[in-house]
Amino acid sequence: LKAAYQDREALQQLSDSCAAVTTEFENVPAESLRWLASHCIVRPASEAVAVAQDRVREKAFFRDCGLGIAHSAVIDHADDLVSVEANLFPGILKRARFGYDGKGQVKLPTAEADLAAAWDKIGGALGVLEAWVPFQLEISVLVARTVDGRTAVYEAAENVHRHHILHLSISPARITEATAAEARALALGAPSTTASSRWPFSLAVATRLKPELQMKPVFMPSASGIWRSSMFDVRHLGV
Repeated sequence: LKAAYQDREALQQLSDSCAAVTTEFENVPAESLRWLASHCIVRPASEAVAVAQDRVREKAFFRDCGLGIAHSAVIDHADDLVSVEANLFPGILKRARFGYDGKGQVKLPTAEADLAAAWDKIGGALGVLEAWVPFQLEISVLVARTVDGRTAVYEAAENVHRHHILHLSISPARITEATAAEARALALGAPSTTASSRWPFSLAVATRLKPELQMKPVFMPSASGIWRSSMFDVRHLGV
């Protein structure tokens, strides 16, 4: 089946031929998943995908849940970059939607950087300016949850990036057992795994800071879980 995501005839064919539907990345239109959910099982739910595909909504959700995230500001226009707080520099300007693997992102070392050029580089689209956060290393903890509340948590993996793209995942991560246990506890407490059975699985990412772990949960299994064949088991568990 090959068609546009919003093609209702194709969506009908998909729902007629499948007992359940899932997606491996967050940029599938949430409205299409919402329509499918009225005809068959859909995991993750459209509500989760709608949040995961929009950095503005995602940050607001995490903030409302009381989770620690990097200081940031919504950038709706180039002029907004001139008036943001000074503590957002150095920072990274990111597209709110459709940016990944370093795409749609510009590092701004100071407030004197070429802000207009940075705005143009992200396509003049709604964005988020995030303050740069120094860290020692990044680890991921994959968590899966069924709709009836059963939960599986995997060992922490250490992520190495090159040019803003995940280059290597090392498992188990080269961290102490105490840090690994803390990361697992943070992952299990992430809102996408506890707040609602509508969101049955997630990838919780914890970044090792000085001197604490900072949680950055996301709703979708992503590159740091792809190396393991069990990532597909995670999808089956969620469905």
